[in-house]
Amino acid sequence: MKIRSLPLLASTHTLICLGLPAASLFAQAGSLAGLVTDESNKPISGAFITAHRETLPIASGRARAAANGTFQVNGLPAGSYTVCVQVPGSDFLDTCEWYILPLRVDVKAGQAVAGLKFKLHKGAIVHVRLNDPGKLLERSSTAKAVPSVLMGVQTIRGLLRPVTLVSKDATGTTHAVTVPFDTALNFTVLSPQVSLSDEKGTPLAAPAGQAGLLGASNVPLAIPSGTIPKLLTFNVTGPK
Repeated sequence: MKIRSLPLLASTHTLICLGLPAASLFAQAGSLAGLVTDESNKPISGAFITAHRETLPIASGRARAAANGTFQVNGLPAGSYTVCVQVPGSDFLDTCEWYILPLRVDVKAGQAVAGLKFKLHKGAIVHVRLNDPGKLLERSSTAKAVPSVLMGVQTIRGLLRPVTLVSKDATGTTHAVTVPFDTALNFTVLSPQVSLSDEKGTPLAAPAGQAGLLGASNVPLAIPSGTIPKLLTFNVTGPK
């Protein structure tokens, strides 16, 4: 068994390999087991733990942490796995989105890897309001496709973390995304079909010579520790 990394955020881990008789190694799949806690070592119930094999053929496994924070991912063929932990709908940061180097574990055939420990850190929940009083984002009988707006935060690994829909009402939608404190980020807004403005009514546009992601607009975002993020507001102003 080989451990090659753990993260940007402080965390500790201990691994115990439970061997199986040589004759049974290739007849059985491996497994991962461990514990998920918060920064005060309190167990986190309901966290999702996902293991993805880094080489072909594709293989993965998933488990959910019990009330005492423990988990076990079973049915893993031999290989090197990236292990991610997330708690949807919470202010805990996803380890594979906000750790520079997520945990990677080598699992041999039939091997039980135990003692994995994840200590999750809390971030800031940023709420985003998308006003659409003209209902341009709703399906019409004449439209060939439903217009859409892509919104999300670029993670430290260069990936786009889309916002999650929280609610919808007669004039628009409210979304949310969890980000780390004290980190300079870009909030990305993109729509090929409709024009957008910010909360002051200023049209959104990519800076000259900086088209970004398919012409997306990037809004700087940084949340100092101990503060409550302000609501980000965008408006659908018309078709392009």
